[in-house]
Amino acid sequence: MSRLKRFVHTVASSYALIVASMVYQLGSIPLALHFLSKEEFGLWVLMSQIASYMILVDVGITSAVARLLIDHKDERDGGVYGSLLQTGWCVLSVQALVILVAGFCLSSWLEGALRISPIFHNDFGALLRWLCVFQAILLMTRVFPQILYAHQRSDVVNYSAIVQQPLSFVILWISLHIHQGVYSFLWPLWASWALDVVILVASCVRMNLLPQRGRWGHPSWELFRRLFVFGKDAFLVSVGFQLMMASQTFIITRNLGLGVAATWSICTKAYSLVYQLLWRIADFSIPAFSEMITRGEREQLRSRWRDLIKFIGGLTGVTAVLFAACNQSFVAVWTHHQISWPVTNDVLLAVWIVVNTLAHGHCAFVPATGTIGSMRYVYFFEGAVFVVTASFGAQIAGISALITASIICTTFISGLYGVYHTARYCHFPLREVAFAWQAPLAKIMLLLVPMAAIVWWISHTWAPAVSFLFNVALIGIFGAYLILRHGVPRSLQGDISARVPQRIQPLLQRWLAWGLPVG
Repeated sequence: MSRLKRFVHTVASSYALIVASMVYQLGSIPLALHFLSKEEFGLWVLMSQIASYMILVDVGITSAVARLLIDHKDERDGGVYGSLLQTGWCVLSVQALVILVAGFCLSSWLEGALRISPIFHNDFGALLRWLCVFQAILLMTRVFPQILYAHQRSDVVNYSAIVQQPLSFVILWISLHIHQGVYSFLWPLWASWALDVVILVASCVRMNLLPQRGRWGHPSWELFRRLFVFGKDAFLVSVGFQLMMASQTFIITRNLGLGVAATWSICTKAYSLVYQLLWRIADFSIPAFSEMITRGEREQLRSRWRDLIKFIGGLTGVTAVLFAACNQSFVAVWTHHQISWPVTNDVLLAVWIVVNTLAHGHCAFVPATGTIGSMRYVYFFEGAVFVVTASFGAQIAGISALITASIICTTFISGLYGVYHTARYCHFPLREVAFAWQAPLAKIMLLLVPMAAIVWWISHTWAPAVSFLFNVALIGIFGAYLILRHGVPRSLQGDISARVPQRIQPLLQRWLAWGLPVG
């Protein structure tokens, strides 16, 4: 299977996973709100954010394993490949023990730091201990997704996650019905993990992605040092990333309470799905670009990366406008008018979608080169600045100030760094990367934003369900046309035209002004 086919397959399966996750969220959150109070649901959301921080204990080892496996996957029976797997697993096992010890010892301190209401003290401590046990076991099996990632088979990981969604929902429904309360979110985690391990291990064996018997090598201190050098940098990046993307719930809980944290979680659920959809295009392309670097295919690397960033920019613009116009009506329908916030927050989040996706696209390319370098400090500095400014801002102007702080930090720290790194590594002029590559995005936004504003103004007083469908239909159709017309780079137009029936090529040229395939 070619790189392009593997990439398309992986991205398509990731979008199927997003749809499955969306269906799960659409069903699980109203179900939870039916059985839990708003504060109990806020505690549930808080525990989910704590879980995302626990996984940082791996200090970037899983990322290092995945990247280094790419360098040795063509010789999986040579000994080094198997030694990498064993060394990584040994380190992850030790880190799992660290999670258990730290979680049990720090629960009382964390309870006070987050100002948890006294009525939830017992539940918070018990949930945290169970969560530590789960995260420790999860960490010990994280090597299997990395094997599939290194071989550009993340589609298997996606399919496994898709299958887990209905299982998780059924177990959640049973747990809530038998009055497990806030503990109900634990049992779907265990069931999903067990199913995931079975599927991923079986897939690695079936596709012969593991070394043959006797060709595994041995754990090595030299390989550990290589993992640690890359992993420590990835760890700092992960910490900064978590501070930027997953600390909002902590800041809101501490300054505004669990009820507002619940509102934040629900009103940003669509945002979370949107940035997953957009980010995965770049994220799942990284194994292919890493392979190009390893094999010295520099010119193909430069042209493909430029085209990918341009396309992501245009797609991001349309998606952000759709989000701003549709989020409030979506939340109103979803929660039966129980949750809402000002539409200005949706507009701010839409701006953050654009800034964040472009910055992430450039920064995601950095690990593909095999070294993280100064980006480890950039993300960490950005996360630290965000936490400080957002904490003060939330006390003064609430959620709007928090989102504004996110936009400013991402634009002027990781965004600037990512653009500079792409220009330097790929030998493009900085002005071209910073401005010329954004031409498709600028053109699409110039045409789409006025039209979307008019559509939203016409429909914002209608019934939420009608308004949502009206906005999605009109803005979505026009936005899709703009992406095809202005968002697909010329070189990609030729590649796509070459793969469609000849009778369609004149239509593409006439209606979308696409170039015809060369040769």
